[in-house]
Amino acid sequence: MLERLFFVGVLFAVGANPLRANAGDDGLGALNDDQKAALVGLLKSGNDHYDQGELEAALTDLDAAAQLADIPLIHYRRALCFEKLERYEESIQAYEYYLANATDLPDRARIEKDVERLRVKWRESTRTTLNLTTTPPGATVFLEEDQRMLGTTPLQLTLTHKQVTLHFSLEGYEERKETIVLTPGHGMSLAVDLVPPTTLNVTSSPLGADVRLASASSEVVGQTPLQLNVEPGPIEVFVSLEGHVSMNRVIDAVEGEAAALAFEMRAPDTSLQTAGWVTLGSGVLVGAGLA
Repeated sequence: MLERLFFVGVLFAVGANPLRANAGDDGLGALNDDQKAALVGLLKSGNDHYDQGELEAALTDLDAAAQLADIPLIHYRRALCFEKLERYEESIQAYEYYLANATDLPDRARIEKDVERLRVKWRESTRTTLNLTTTPPGATVFLEEDQRMLGTTPLQLTLTHKQVTLHFSLEGYEERKETIVLTPGHGMSLAVDLVPPTTLNVTSSPLGADVRLASASSEVVGQTPLQLNVEPGPIEVFVSLEGHVSMNRVIDAVEGEAAALAFEMRAPDTSLQTAGWVTLGSGVLVGAGLA
């Protein structure tokens, strides 16, 4: 086929048209001598690049040649280049163009079989097989892009996306979110370790104290006894109860573990309430500042 295509170009250069019978309206008749010479040069250059494995350069020449003359064989050559470059969709299109515009092809059945083979490769090249596992297993997997549940781990998926965001949820464990860039045509695996939520248990005696986090003026998050899911790290907890002294304490919450704080609430020191009285030497209390 390589020699045939180049030979066709040479014949065009001297005014012959061997593919006129099966090429359809290829525009050859409108070419002047300079254009025919340019066509021959492009075909020769394209063939040379192809033989040297310089497929992108070959395509550049063949595309330019196709602009001068719509010869079916040029599209066949383009299809071969695309196939070697694993650009299967473009290869299929070029082969189909060749089959639709060239007549009397003794190898039509073979080329049609090649096209079907490429269709399989193209479908495979656009898909990624993704194996998902979690520790512990049994997590529900939700695909954000399609807004649907995919199943429970362990799970094998076939995806056509270039990037996916997956949510893993399992009762008793924190939800995990993973964004993955997929490599079409390849198998990939993702293992996710699920951890229990980080919790904080706050109790007080007596019960019913307001609980605040971060500062004494922040919003009340509940009353004791109280269990909260929190972010790992240091947390300052403030508790207050009417008729009792407000208290605060800092605790370091460890990821996946339960932290606990217990507050013994106390009434204000009553001895401070006599601060407005002065004790004289005789033991008599005299009110200070009373009207």
